[in-house]
Amino acid sequence: MRAAFARALPRVELHPGSAEAIPLADGSFDVVTAGQAFHWFETQRALAEMHRVTRPGGGFALTWNRWTEDDPILNGMQLVLQENRSKPAPWRDEYLDGLFGPIEQRTFAERRVLTADALVAWAASTSPFVTAPAAQQADFARRIRELVGAPEAEVTVSTLVVVADRA
Repeated sequence: MRAAFARALPRVELHPGSAEAIPLADGSFDVVTAGQAFHWFETQRALAEMHRVTRPGGGFALTWNRWTEDDPILNGMQLVLQENRSKPAPWRDEYLDGLFGPIEQRTFAERRVLTADALVAWAASTSPFVTAPAAQQADFARRIRELVGAPEAEVTVSTLVVVADRA
């Protein structure tokens, strides 16, 4: 991800690190964000680091794009990929008010027209696709293209935003 970010935004300074060991000074940021990833972090260690680097009055924002069951193409893609999906740790079970306050969340829906290639590329960026053997990846791509059944499709993407203020 760091290499892709560097290509897309070459003038942005990047630091090697992890959610559990953020290589930045105490209280150096207003907000810490994570997109599509927080459920893979070691919850308590990551929250402690986020708290450490966040200024008083700051907080965090976490986002996930979801393939909604209401959208037949995205739901179909989810069903295809679930054959190789591992269950991430339920981070909310480990979330304790203290470092940050209560969680607030909102969901936003957006209609998008995406090509079949873009939908396959999106699927290819997910854990179940990446961790599958090459033959299964090819099968996933073929089945997603069949599901779309056209050069492009209109889909409804649901984005979950979770926020909490620093305590």
